[in-house]
Amino acid sequence: MIKKLIENRENPLSQSGTQWLSGPEVCKILRISTRTLVNYRRRGTLPYAKIGRKIYYKLEDVEQLLERHYVKPAYWKGDVA
Repeated sequence: MIKKLIENRENPLSQSGTQWLSGPEVCKILRISTRTLVNYRRRGTLPYAKIGRKIYYKLEDVEQLLERHYVKPAYWKGDVA
């Protein structure tokens, strides 16, 4: 899903093999507000790089955030919880 969202755009920052995303792109991927993204930065939930006033996020860090918060479904006697 994440790969599809960024596949069709050109990113000059991805030349080194690391895919960098802007704040609005991260908000779109995670379906969060800009304010929530600011809170993630301040709390250290999501690492970032800042150049001047522009902030970038690694795609792999966004994916790791999702993986860390993944909740597996619980099953009881064949039923889905």
